[in-house]
Amino acid sequence: MDALRLRIPSKWGIFRLPTLRLAGPLMDRKTRVIHIISGLTTGGAETMLCRLLEHSDHGAFSHRVVSLRGRGALAERIEKHSSLRALNLKGPRLPLDFLRLTREIRQFEPDLVQTWLTHGTVFGSAATLLSRRTRLLWSIHTGMADRSKLKLTTRLLTRALAATSDFLPDRIVSCSEFAARRHEEMGFASSRMTIIPNGTPIERFRNKCDAGNQLRQELGVTEEADVVGIAGRWTSEKDFPNFFRSALRLQKFRPDTYFFLCGPGVVQGNEAAERYIRRSPRPERFRLLGLRRDMPAFYAACTTVALSSRSEAFPLVLGEAMAAGVPCVSTDVGDARRIIGDTGFVVPPEDPDALAEGLERMLALDSETYRDMGSRAARRIHERFSVQRCVEDYQRLFREMVHGVPAAAPPLEEPATAALNLTPARAVSRRARLRRAMRGRAEAPDASA
Repeated sequence: MDALRLRIPSKWGIFRLPTLRLAGPLMDRKTRVIHIISGLTTGGAETMLCRLLEHSDHGAFSHRVVSLRGRGALAERIEKHSSLRALNLKGPRLPLDFLRLTREIRQFEPDLVQTWLTHGTVFGSAATLLSRRTRLLWSIHTGMADRSKLKLTTRLLTRALAATSDFLPDRIVSCSEFAARRHEEMGFASSRMTIIPNGTPIERFRNKCDAGNQLRQELGVTEEADVVGIAGRWTSEKDFPNFFRSALRLQKFRPDTYFFLCGPGVVQGNEAAERYIRRSPRPERFRLLGLRRDMPAFYAACTTVALSSRSEAFPLVLGEAMAAGVPCVSTDVGDARRIIGDTGFVVPPEDPDALAEGLERMLALDSETYRDMGSRAARRIHERFSVQRCVEDYQRLFREMVHGVPAAAPPLEEPATAALNLTPARAVSRRARLRRAMRGRAEAPDASA
């Protein structure tokens, strides 16, 4: 169903006659969604926006993205599936670019405006009010576990959003149960809240043993060695000091373990990281790899992946590593426990002894138990947290908001047989006697092909 909107010209553009819903040819056009986001760095919300666009039904939906802080690292990825407008909403240019934002909304004539992250939601909501009468969807992608560590402006803006959440947005979507509860405690309207968990593109990460082994060779690490990996931006929320302290403890019991670290800011020259490495009895076992474009190979090169964060909503790294068949050890933050289930270990946050113990337990597993845990981890992501299911849920919500008729949720499909036979990426390196058999299974043709 489409709508014919009658508008009264006005200086401020806020006066609109009620929307008239008409039947006929207009119903056939695509549903237009404009996404307003704070920026396009390599964060979780930004990555999920990319995945939503990449897997969207472009025959039914037309998307446009407006970034308030320039193009960012993900701009080219966005432009492959959507038009992009990059603004510079700060400093003396703020008023001018805010007017450009309102103009973008008017020109695109969206059926729905979806806002991402705090500043994207504040400016996107204001611009929507001044531009046209349309549906407004807020997106929550932060756990807000410790508000005291937020900037003052972010805390004030969050309070303002909570105060207006009961009447300004039509709906609020949270990427995790934890984030939804946390925001409801802060005053966000629970009546408008819905939860759509983040999704993982499983095919991108499964069966990458060869790529993982190649990365190991490039880094001078044998196939048989144990590798603990961690991926994330160098921020206080990710708590890399917790990881380093646990690594130093783990080295007392497993001195031959390697540690692969990647993400923006996790590079040679990071003085804080190098201070921890210098304290290690075996500093040559650490690899600071920076931002990687080959994350499937990175996960496949790891025996286990750690999450050391003190605050999360729905950490993408867990879904990605588990999709690769790599069992994880995570701090109990956000929805980590819900994601991992019984396919890994969850420990208290900000406790390096507990994290080191969890990693030791993982590395001490026998080959059969490790292999089974990795297979169950991959199956869990396939069944519960696939990107296809995530995008279907978003598109169902879009249709419900625009057309006013809830769409029936599709039945839970049984996973394909081939998907159930996912091979843990590092099972091949846990025991040399299993390497050939496991590699043969990982490279076997897909039964569904």
